[in-house]
Amino acid sequence: MSIQAELFSAPSAPKAGSQCWWVIRYIEANGSISDLEAYTKLGIRRLAARIYDLRDAGWSITTEDETHEGGTHARYRIAA
Repeated sequence: MSIQAELFSAPSAPKAGSQCWWVIRYIEANGSISDLEAYTKLGIRRLAARIYDLRDAGWSITTEDETHEGGTHARYRIAA
């Protein structure tokens, strides 16, 4: 595969029903996902690991730090 094709190829689709698949579906439906949402809505306890897997598969996902009472947490979105 050429470098150009590798740089501009579409991300790999996660296996249907996998945790990565659920994360992508949730982000597409809701615009973003946080660790708390992943746990309470999807039962996913290691969201950062799934985001790593998705990025490794070619998904362009951004991270935003959100401040709240008691600290901060990450919110993930699919980059436009």
